[in-house]
Amino acid sequence: MAALVLLTGASGYIGSRLLRVLEEGGCAVRCLARQPERVAPGRPTTEVVAGDCLDEASVFAAMNGVDHAYYLVHSMASGSGFAELDREAAANFGRAAARAGVQRIVYLGGLGDDPDSLSTHLKSRRETGEALREGGIPVVEFRASVVIGAGSLSFEMIRALVERLPVMICPRWVDTRTQPIAIDDVLAYLAAALDLPEGREGVFEIGGPEVVSYGEMMREYARLRGLRRLLIPVPVLTPRLSGLWLGLVTPAQARVGRALVEGLRNPTVVRSSAAREAFAIHPMPLREAFVRAIAEGGAAQFKTDTRLTVVDTPPAQAFAPIRRIGGASGWYFGDALWRLRGWLDGCVGGAGMPRQRRDPDACVVGDVIDGWRVEAYEPDRLLRLAAGLKLPGRGWLEFLVTPLGDGTRSLIRQTATFDPNGVAGRFYWYAVLPLHELVFRGLLRRIARSAQQGAAPAHLSTFTYCSIIDAPAAELFRWHEQPAALAALTSNTLVRIEEQKGGIRDGGRVTLSIGIRRARLRWVVRHYGYVAGRRFCDEQVRGPFHVWRHAHHFEPIAHSQTLHQDRIEFAVSRHGALNRFVAAVLRPMLMLVFAHRHRIVRASVVRTHPRVARRWAAAVVLVAAATLPLAAASAQAPAPVRTVPVVDLDRYAGNWFEIARFPNRFQRQCVGDVRASYARRADGNIDVVNRCRTADGRTEARGVARIVDERTFARLKVRFAPAWLSWLAPVWGDYWVIGLAADYSWAVVGDPGREYLWILARAPHLDDASVAAARAAARASGFDVERLVTTPQAEAVRP
Repeated sequence: MAALVLLTGASGYIGSRLLRVLEEGGCAVRCLARQPERVAPGRPTTEVVAGDCLDEASVFAAMNGVDHAYYLVHSMASGSGFAELDREAAANFGRAAARAGVQRIVYLGGLGDDPDSLSTHLKSRRETGEALREGGIPVVEFRASVVIGAGSLSFEMIRALVERLPVMICPRWVDTRTQPIAIDDVLAYLAAALDLPEGREGVFEIGGPEVVSYGEMMREYARLRGLRRLLIPVPVLTPRLSGLWLGLVTPAQARVGRALVEGLRNPTVVRSSAAREAFAIHPMPLREAFVRAIAEGGAAQFKTDTRLTVVDTPPAQAFAPIRRIGGASGWYFGDALWRLRGWLDGCVGGAGMPRQRRDPDACVVGDVIDGWRVEAYEPDRLLRLAAGLKLPGRGWLEFLVTPLGDGTRSLIRQTATFDPNGVAGRFYWYAVLPLHELVFRGLLRRIARSAQQGAAPAHLSTFTYCSIIDAPAAELFRWHEQPAALAALTSNTLVRIEEQKGGIRDGGRVTLSIGIRRARLRWVVRHYGYVAGRRFCDEQVRGPFHVWRHAHHFEPIAHSQTLHQDRIEFAVSRHGALNRFVAAVLRPMLMLVFAHRHRIVRASVVRTHPRVARRWAAAVVLVAAATLPLAAASAQAPAPVRTVPVVDLDRYAGNWFEIARFPNRFQRQCVGDVRASYARRADGNIDVVNRCRTADGRTEARGVARIVDERTFARLKVRFAPAWLSWLAPVWGDYWVIGLAADYSWAVVGDPGREYLWILARAPHLDDASVAAARAAARASGFDVERLVTTPQAEAVRP
């Protein structure tokens, strides 16, 4: 029977990689984690248990039957008191191991010469090893310096500094000597510790074959990336100040990074030969370690621009225009822009984009197509082109075609990828993104049109919008089958549901009126083409278009991913010229509207709140009459936020004091005494006045609320923007009453996305029982009430 190994830190950088090594070596592994869901076991023999090294009882329970235990955790992210937490956790681990009869503990610490002058971080690493040994169990302690590997904090700091800063004002620590080691070699030592003969435990200093300075490491990375970097050392920038500066340049894990930087004044060089004598491991050179780390982590640094479209053709037909791209066929869209790009490339010494290819109808790996090299090719499925142009980095353009359903439809995925080289590369990428929006979107649209040539009548225009949603297709379809979806997907100021019958199944009908005040257009659509879990369609029966057909497709592409596609065929008349003009005007607007609709669907199903892009707002009004009503069978989330059955708005009006709220951006200046006043108006709307105390005095915001649900009066929309902007949907926020005392002494207000929450009361303070009842009402609708913060209120607040 294989020995049972306990692994802590299995969700961390080194622990997650060691888990794979141990599994591949045939070890039975038990992972101890505070958040078990973050650990991804790769073998059935691996189990994950919940526990915390600061809780000795949970550690002891996890050590039942364990032979060897790895201690790979630290508390640096907890702030300045991490050293004390590390000592306590290690002492708990050592005692629990002794009680459970564990044979050996393996620990990874840090190198450092003079124990008396070590930084807080390195000293804590030493103290952790000592605390583990105090338990009485033999400990194999490895001490390493900088670990070189994609994802390691030290390597990522070097990467960020060199990639982002052409000129670096460097502190004195750039000359500190260190002995870096590759992550693969660290893992080899950790795994080999299990086979170390009994009695050979002790401290082993490990490192690569070279002793270098931090400055030399940064220069070596720059050479491998083809970057020119100037390092200017200055004596005044202390490690502590440089740690703060590092947090600005590399904000990820900044608190941990600062703790590491403060230790860079200490040389970390191997002084003992014990590791070389005990282990048959020969660490790789620094250059090889860098090359591997760059290759492994390169994809994470790449910039990508991906677009999707679905065509009603099998993969072979969909791929046909892709394999013929370039040469005499051209690039389908923006040929003048492609020629200009080739000319500019020639001006700077590049090869340009000559219109040539070996075969007009086929290609193989290694072919050159208009200056692009074919890097990967699979007939009727994949074409990946590597850019031959002079670029501040490396670029690729990939087309991937996959069949959908029974194979009569295909998904085309177009991805532009760029590996930026330093600051110039990043600047180039963001500078050309607007051109990507124009050229690559047009290219994909023309490829789809060419693939479907003759699939639709000539007088019809088509529009397709696709997105991938992280939810099963069945769940996404059920979301659309629920009633009352138009309120979630459309602007309530523009669309009024007059009648709805039959849902989204065949024969269902929806009648809507669209417009502003009395200027309203009647629109009637009927549903057809229902296939449970996969598709439903609607078409215009009465309305402004000559033809309008809208198909909603849901294609499972993974266990918990769905390709959500809206495909529309439309025409305003039988005259081709007029249709082409309308299509040219309508398509950009449809793109913005359906992007917003898909964000709403994703937020409802995946439980994230949509970040509404401001740029689409004006387009909504222009095309709402032509687009928004047609998802007549959408719905709310499977477990929606529930409002109270009914609200008497006359009783609800008056003054309310804020007792608690979710932190939000628009109240960030308020420090206390938050109050809201509501007053009914003759037109049925409600005047809203919000007041609060700020650090500089008091502030006030005036707005208006309108009723969304006239059956319960519990759902409202509130705006604080000027009245002349009231036609814009994004200026209206949801105001849902989800909890209300019988005597109207307190209320709970939230939104369907669960991003905002307020507890209100008629008095400045609310008793504990009422607060508990209000929190329970919020919790019943799925709100995380632990996010609530109490609002300070004075005993009396002036109006």
